Amino acid sequence: MGWKLLAAASAALFIISGLIYWSGSASAYAIYVAPWVDAFAASPSGDYFAVAYRDEVKLYSSGGGLEWSRSLSGNACAAAFSPDGGRLAVFAGDRLYFLSASDGSVIREVAMTLSCAPSSSIFWAPGGDAVLLNARGRLAYVTVAGRGELTPYVGLTITRLKWLSDTEAIAIDDFGDTAYLIEAVPLTVNTLAAYGGRGSAGFFDGGVFVIDSKGWVALIRPDGPAYNESLGEAVTASDISNLGFAVVGNEVLAIDPSSGAIIWRAGLGEPISSAEVRACGEGAAVEVSHPLNGGLARETHIFVDGEDILEKAGLPRNSVFLAWFGDCTAALVFDATKPETYILRLDGNAVPLGGIYSPATRVGNSLIVHKFKEETPYKTSGVYLLRPDGTMSPIIGLDYLTVRQINERTILVISPNGAKIVKLGETPPQYSWAWIAPALLGTAFAAGAVWRLVKERQK
Repeated sequence: MGWKLLAAASAALFIISGLIYWSGSASAYAIYVAPWVDAFAASPSGDYFAVAYRDEVKLYSSGGGLEWSRSLSGNACAAAFSPDGGRLAVFAGDRLYFLSASDGSVIREVAMTLSCAPSSSIFWAPGGDAVLLNARGRLAYVTVAGRGELTPYVGLTITRLKWLSDTEAIAIDDFGDTAYLIEAVPLTVNTLAAYGGRGSAGFFDGGVFVIDSKGWVALIRPDGPAYNESLGEAVTASDISNLGFAVVGNEVLAIDPSSGAIIWRAGLGEPISSAEVRACGEGAAVEVSHPLNGGLARETHIFVDGEDILEKAGLPRNSVFLAWFGDCTAALVFDATKPETYILRLDGNAVPLGGIYSPATRVGNSLIVHKFKEETPYKTSGVYLLRPDGTMSPIIGLDYLTVRQINERTILVISPNGAKIVKLGETPPQYSWAWIAPALLGTAFAAGAVWRLVKERQK
């Protein structure tokens, strides 16, 4: 009877250890979905996402469950959900598909006179009944009912688009440094502003706010400019977030998009050879080069309301700006003299992270960062989700090429090993004494039970 009790106890311990391990590892931390991703789209609600690989498109729930799969007539290069999430548009080969998001059935298949290219993009009109398709420098307006128009080659690559109505939109081509007004019916494309490689443009108040590289700032609406003001001299570099930021001479200027008025200006010191501005919210990180003993020295300034918070925090000028957090409440900065990485808050408070971290990928309000080994700086020790409050969680393996956000808690990680869904804030399953110890005890009890059984049968 004793060996039976031992056997039951060992079985129970095995079951308990298995449940403990399953509760930590079977939470679908990383789920494989495809060997590669040629097109991706997340639904507006974040509950579903679509991935296309070659000539097949699949729809998954954000939890990783496959909802449906659909074969296409050619390799896909672009996908987008309608504003209500009920339809999925996919451009594959030389055809544009309108699919039902619920079951993948084909609502409409439209033959196009242009073919897929990696830079292709799809933009749904607000009403969800038509799309603008941009491919190979051309633009097409296609309705779900199948009616469409196509422009000749206009050399347009849309990187940002804002609809003003169901048939009118403003598009920005960051490669061509030009903003356009697009009328869908009939389909026409007209230049609103060309702002040059050192300039910048952003959407504002039914128009486009432009900082021209020649030193002009303007708010241009479809019916004409609201204002057009000169900064006095050419712009070295510029960027736009909530405010417009421009480096003019040895100063950085913060500009009000509604009027073109200068909100504040701050000096940059040495004569400037080149500059780069990366803005977020009310803050601007400015990296400048200036002559020094026949070479070029690099300096970093991070301004908020005209105050250099990098200087306020006591960090050196040669610190490296890595990234803004998504909510624009802090920046990630690296001080090579320590070496140490800091979260620099807008009030000038610098929080050390205790290590060397790489430039980052922004996901929501957080950042995905590589942590490097101090003894071998070119080797990573892990990849982490870093939050603005300084807390972090290990999230994925050491190799990834691209990250796509599905919702606030889920991302798609694309790497040479395939595309996987990763849940943010959850850690990879690891061996733990919480299940190893019961397993070892169970093994010992099982061995004792077998030994007891053998002894009793020998009698």
